[in-house]
Amino acid sequence: FVEIPRTAESPGLGVLLEQFGTLDAQNGGLTLVAGLVEGGNAANAGVDLLPGDSIVKAGGTRVECLDYDATVDALMALPPAPAPAGLMTVWKSTSTPSCQGRNGGNIASMAWGV
Repeated sequence: FVEIPRTAESPGLGVLLEQFGTLDAQNGGLTLVAGLVEGGNAANAGVDLLPGDSIVKAGGTRVECLDYDATVDALMALPPAPAPAGLMTVWKSTSTPSCQGRNGGNIASMAWGV
Protein backbone atom coordinates (compact mmCIF):
# COMPACT_ATOMS: atom_id res chain seq x y z
CA PHE A 1 0.00 0.00 0.00
CA VAL A 2 0.97 3.63 -0.33
CA GLU A 3 0.85 6.19 2.46
CA ILE A 4 1.18 9.90 1.71
CA PRO A 5 2.02 12.14 4.68
CA ARG A 6 0.18 15.47 4.78
CA THR A 7 0.06 18.55 6.97
CA ALA A 8 -2.66 21.10 7.69
CA GLU A 9 -0.64 23.57 5.60
CA SER A 10 -0.35 21.11 2.70
CA PRO A 11 -3.41 18.82 2.82
CA GLY A 12 -3.43 17.56 -0.79
CA LEU A 13 -2.06 14.27 -2.05
CA GLY A 14 -0.14 15.66 -5.01
CA VAL A 15 -1.27 12.89 -7.36
CA LEU A 16 -2.48 13.56 -10.92
CA LEU A 17 -5.19 11.22 -12.17
CA GLU A 18 -6.69 10.44 -15.57
CA GLN A 19 -9.52 8.16 -16.64
CA PHE A 20 -9.01 5.35 -19.10
CA GLY A 21 -12.23 4.01 -20.57
CA THR A 22 -15.86 5.06 -20.42
CA LEU A 23 -16.65 8.33 -18.64
CA ASP A 24 -19.78 7.50 -16.67
CA ALA A 25 -20.70 5.95 -13.35
CA GLN A 26 -22.88 3.24 -14.93
CA ASN A 27 -20.08 1.70 -17.02
CA GLY A 28 -17.21 2.61 -14.75
CA GLY A 29 -13.74 3.04 -16.07
CA LEU A 30 -10.22 2.79 -14.87
CA THR A 31 -8.72 5.80 -13.14
CA LEU A 32 -4.95 5.81 -13.50
CA VAL A 33 -2.13 7.76 -11.95
CA ALA A 34 -0.95 10.25 -14.58
CA GLY A 35 1.95 11.52 -12.49
CA LEU A 36 2.89 13.31 -9.31
CA VAL A 37 2.71 17.04 -8.69
CA GLU A 38 6.24 18.40 -8.52
CA GLY A 39 6.82 19.54 -4.95
CA GLY A 40 3.56 17.89 -3.82
CA ASN A 41 3.20 15.58 -0.84
CA ALA A 42 3.45 12.34 -2.83
CA ALA A 43 6.59 13.45 -4.68
CA ASN A 44 8.20 14.84 -1.52
CA ALA A 45 7.54 11.56 0.30
CA GLY A 46 9.09 9.54 -2.54
CA VAL A 47 6.06 7.26 -2.81
CA ASP A 48 6.12 4.42 -5.30
CA LEU A 49 3.45 5.69 -7.71
CA LEU A 50 4.13 5.70 -11.43
CA PRO A 51 2.11 6.80 -14.46
CA GLY A 52 -0.23 3.96 -15.37
CA ASP A 53 -0.65 2.67 -11.81
CA SER A 54 -4.25 2.23 -10.68
CA ILE A 55 -5.56 2.95 -7.19
CA VAL A 56 -7.56 -0.07 -6.04
CA LYS A 57 -8.61 1.08 -2.56
CA ALA A 58 -8.69 4.46 -0.85
CA GLY A 59 -8.99 3.90 2.87
CA GLY A 60 -11.66 1.22 3.14
CA THR A 61 -13.36 2.09 -0.16
CA ARG A 62 -12.75 -0.03 -3.25
CA VAL A 63 -12.24 2.30 -6.23
CA GLU A 64 -10.90 -0.10 -8.84
CA CYS A 65 -13.01 0.15 -12.00
CA LEU A 66 -14.90 3.21 -10.76
CA ASP A 67 -15.16 6.27 -12.94
CA TYR A 68 -12.98 9.30 -12.37
CA ASP A 69 -15.50 11.25 -10.28
CA ALA A 70 -16.21 8.34 -7.93
CA THR A 71 -12.48 7.74 -7.45
CA VAL A 72 -11.86 11.40 -6.63
CA ASP A 73 -14.84 11.37 -4.23
CA ALA A 74 -13.32 8.39 -2.38
CA LEU A 75 -9.93 10.11 -2.16
CA MET A 76 -11.55 13.31 -0.90
CA ALA A 77 -13.33 11.25 1.79
CA LEU A 78 -10.02 10.13 3.32
CA PRO A 79 -9.45 11.55 6.80
CA PRO A 80 -8.44 15.23 6.65
CA ALA A 81 -4.86 16.37 7.12
CA PRO A 82 -2.73 16.12 9.14
CA ALA A 83 -3.73 12.45 9.11
CA PRO A 84 -1.73 10.66 6.43
CA ALA A 85 -3.68 9.77 3.33
CA GLY A 86 -2.76 6.17 3.54
CA LEU A 87 -3.93 2.69 2.98
CA MET A 88 -4.21 3.21 -0.76
CA THR A 89 -3.78 -0.16 -2.39
CA VAL A 90 -2.28 0.24 -5.86
CA TRP A 91 -2.08 -2.00 -8.93
CA LYS A 92 1.31 -1.39 -10.44
CA SER A 93 1.32 -0.58 -14.15
CA THR A 94 2.94 -3.97 -14.76
CA SER A 95 -0.08 -5.76 -13.19
CA THR A 96 -3.45 -6.53 -14.77
CA PRO A 97 -6.43 -4.89 -13.05
CA SER A 98 -9.56 -7.03 -12.89
CA CYS A 99 -11.52 -4.69 -15.16
CA GLN A 100 -8.86 -4.31 -17.88
CA GLY A 101 -10.34 -4.19 -21.35
CA ARG A 102 -13.88 -3.73 -20.06
CA ASN A 103 -14.39 -0.20 -21.31
CA GLY A 104 -12.32 0.42 -24.39
CA GLY A 105 -9.31 2.63 -24.56
CA ASN A 106 -10.25 6.29 -24.55
CA ILE A 107 -8.17 8.42 -22.24
CA ALA A 108 -9.95 11.48 -20.95
CA SER A 109 -7.99 14.64 -20.42
CA MET A 110 -9.21 14.99 -16.86
CA ALA A 111 -6.01 15.19 -14.90
CA TRP A 112 -6.59 16.52 -11.42
CA GLY A 113 -4.25 16.81 -8.51
CA VAL A 114 -5.77 15.40 -5.36
